[in-house]
Amino acid sequence: MTNRSIKHTAKVTASLLIWFCNQYIQKSMIKVAKILCCFIALPACTSGQQFQRIPVEEYFNSLKKITFREVVTTFNGDMLIATSLGFADISAGEFTLAPPTGGLVDANGNHQNMGPSSNFFKDIFELHTGIKILAAGPGDIIYAVTDNNNLGWQDYKMGKGFGMPPFKFPNNIDIRKIWIDKDGDLFISAADSFYIIREATRLYDPKTKKLLYNSKMDKNSNNIVTDGAKRIDRFSFGKNIAPYCFAQNPEGDEIYIGTDHGLFEFDKKTGLYYDLFKNFSSNPVTLTQIRVNKYSTDIWFSTLENGMGDYNQFSKTVAYYPYNNVRGLKSPVADFTNISDKEFLVAAADSTPAIFNTENLKYQFIEDTSFSSTKNSTTEISVGAGNLVVLIKDGNLFINKDFLKKRPVNNFGFYAGPSIKEILVGGKSYKDKMNYYGWYDSLKTIHFPYYENDIDIMYVPRGVSSSETLVFAWKLEGKFDEWIEVPFTLMEDRLNMANFGNLKPGKYIFRVRLKKGKGDWLKNEVALTIIIDAPFWKTWWFWILVIIGISSITYGAVKWRVRAVRKQERERANHEKELSELEARALRSQMNPHFVFNCLNSIKSLIQQHEEEKSVNYLTTFSKLIRTLFNNADKKEISLYDEIETCKLYLQLEAMRFNTKFSYAVRVDEKMDLKSIQVPALIIQPFIENAIWHGIVPKGEAGHVELSVIKKSNLVEISIDDNGIGRDASKQNKSASALMHNSKGVNLTQSRLELDNLLRQREAKLEIVDKKDKQGLAIGTKVIITINEELS
Repeated sequence: MTNRSIKHTAKVTASLLIWFCNQYIQKSMIKVAKILCCFIALPACTSGQQFQRIPVEEYFNSLKKITFREVVTTFNGDMLIATSLGFADISAGEFTLAPPTGGLVDANGNHQNMGPSSNFFKDIFELHTGIKILAAGPGDIIYAVTDNNNLGWQDYKMGKGFGMPPFKFPNNIDIRKIWIDKDGDLFISAADSFYIIREATRLYDPKTKKLLYNSKMDKNSNNIVTDGAKRIDRFSFGKNIAPYCFAQNPEGDEIYIGTDHGLFEFDKKTGLYYDLFKNFSSNPVTLTQIRVNKYSTDIWFSTLENGMGDYNQFSKTVAYYPYNNVRGLKSPVADFTNISDKEFLVAAADSTPAIFNTENLKYQFIEDTSFSSTKNSTTEISVGAGNLVVLIKDGNLFINKDFLKKRPVNNFGFYAGPSIKEILVGGKSYKDKMNYYGWYDSLKTIHFPYYENDIDIMYVPRGVSSSETLVFAWKLEGKFDEWIEVPFTLMEDRLNMANFGNLKPGKYIFRVRLKKGKGDWLKNEVALTIIIDAPFWKTWWFWILVIIGISSITYGAVKWRVRAVRKQERERANHEKELSELEARALRSQMNPHFVFNCLNSIKSLIQQHEEEKSVNYLTTFSKLIRTLFNNADKKEISLYDEIETCKLYLQLEAMRFNTKFSYAVRVDEKMDLKSIQVPALIIQPFIENAIWHGIVPKGEAGHVELSVIKKSNLVEISIDDNGIGRDASKQNKSASALMHNSKGVNLTQSRLELDNLLRQREAKLEIVDKKDKQGLAIGTKVIITINEELS
């Protein structure tokens, strides 16, 4: 027989032995499960004994020692337990301890095909390693991690089998914690990072019961997901910051992550995070568990250094509540869970379990004879369906079905009464006056400056049961002298708060008292003196300074105003002088010799040609124009009606002189009252002259000039529109002197409008538009003058 044949035979034999051992172990586990079920059915308590230890060593003498590692409560209240042998659970009063079977079982009891055997199964069946971590998610999906850091999952409704996950997580990473949020996203903590697998609990179609992913084994005997694999996202809060525990806001999407450097708030959608403890302590603390209450602003957590802790989201403060350690060192708490609205069952990592009361902030350690056989090291605590309490102490499992029913009810004690839990000044905590336990018991008087006069005081009961009907009464002597009764509520901490805004300077005494239902008020009351110091402006020297300052400011303001008015008057006089000069120049421009000579020459020509009627009309029109120009020469403003009439006379003269060279039209909005609108004198004619002489005449054929006046809202728009050769061609045709004359006329009008705007705020505007056809050729020019009618 060859070496290869010997190796093959040995491998087959080993596989058969492993299969036989697996079958034997599974049958043994089922037998053990039945025996332990009967064991749990025994009475839960004897004299001096509340908890009962599960004696697994009596049934597994031939196997390795079984230790319990972690307890997780599923969404339906069943208890799941990670052990060194495999997986255990307590449901419906039965305890089962057995390795997982080889695959998922559907509703009909048939095994589903999970593909090739995963590393998870190798750990359980071949290497006989245990399960160290569990996590329960929505839809009764459970994830587990073996001692070799391999992951598996289970549908708790369909059976006790495990399948390989739909992702490949690196096998060289030491997994410390897994947790599933309400969306079914799986969080995996390892070293200084954590990983998120989105929708990790969405694994199969709920109708067809078929898996949503496929897998196979590669050439190296490693399981890989061929399709439907889920993405793994990695996050980190920084080097050497290790995540330890997770929690989620019941009313939101915020994820709270406890680390060995405090508490972080994490947004899994954006990946952004915030260090909630960055302003509180130079010595980092390690958080082991977090509980977020739906109706409270407090986030409770446990630490390995300072016992229980409380972060108030409203005041953004942190308080720690250590217990008296036997060695006088740290106060490590490994886990805790709610057992009432104001009580936690706490797993003290160096002692027996304890009950922590959030009202009196005291620890009550549980004395039980069943604890004497194990070391004082409580690591896990959980409460399941039927108020079943399960805890792990020194690797041993303890249970109690009646513990919560026999909880003693808190009664009014010697120290019972109200207490001040928080003082907020302008929304910020007055925490530097707290005592070691986070209360203001020793505080009798507080001083505030005048600007810190918005004060909120949160009061809570101490030494009484929160299940009772409690009533507070408070008053602020010096402002509210009558008692105001307020029922105590657990719904929201800020409802148990007295609010005093905008307190005036003076002395106040805040008093608060407490009673049970309709009973008498307790003798213990809180009295806190609040002193608001007077502001400095109520002193005599301040008012002297104010009078001096106001007098100086008034003198300076009056002097500055006088100077400003004088300067404005000088500028106005200069502007008016400049405007007068421009108006005179405009008149001279209107009456330029060429125009007068041409008109007289035209009259002479008509007389010589014996055109008596035309010459008389021409002369009459010319005399009217000259008279109008002289009448308006000394006026800074004339009515728009007079301005339009002047333009009509000019157009009439030019049309008569050029005969059929051009036509003209004057269009005025009939609804307008031209006589009520004032405009600077002689501002339109220069543009009409330019349109005729430099646009129409060079054209060589009949042209047209249109003067229109329309109203747009509160604006008057005056336009001079021609169909001449355009400005570019006109510049080429003009002589230098003509070009200069044209430019001066336009510039004079533009300058007059600008000065008029400065003096009268008329808001006049001038716009010149070069008209062009579709081919880009010039087809005339349009000048638009816009004037604000309301300011005319």
